[in-house]
Amino acid sequence: SANQADIEYLANRLVVNGMGANQFGPEQTLTRGQFAVMVNRALNFEATQKTAFVDIQGGWYEKDIQALYEKGIIKGVSDTAFDPNGHLTREQVAVMMTRILDYIAYPTAHLKTGAAYQDHHQISSYAKDSALILKNLNIMSGVNNTFAPQQPLTRSEMAKILKRTLEVAQLM
Repeated sequence: SANQADIEYLANRLVVNGMGANQFGPEQTLTRGQFAVMVNRALNFEATQKTAFVDIQGGWYEKDIQALYEKGIIKGVSDTAFDPNGHLTREQVAVMMTRILDYIAYPTAHLKTGAAYQDHHQISSYAKDSALILKNLNIMSGVNNTFAPQQPLTRSEMAKILKRTLEVAQLM
């Protein structure tokens, strides 16, 4: 899990906010809305259009979600819904981190090879390449050579993954 220094580094950059009274809630799972806000605080993208996602309109995360959507980093669960309170799985996060690398044109084609996780067959087809890319970049490491693609991510795990992605992408 992320160490205190990772969390403090991101907190100092206003990427992560606590759960009130300086508590980060590191073992709490992350919602899609919280994740989008964390990522966009790091990337600082501006939304230029009104969102089509009716379930985020007026929400504290609306502009961050819309900005990342416009850049192709996140997608909705449908054309009009984002599901901001839904939880993210490890494979969904892997795909989004790979999209950040794609956005800055980081070369990843050569990273789609190598030893797969033991549970590679359990990773959804859309996320298989991303899991390998992030494994090879040491951004996401599995446990005992398993990726656990359907597991939700905790806030501390997300802080670690986001920090490593930003370092690889040289965005911090």
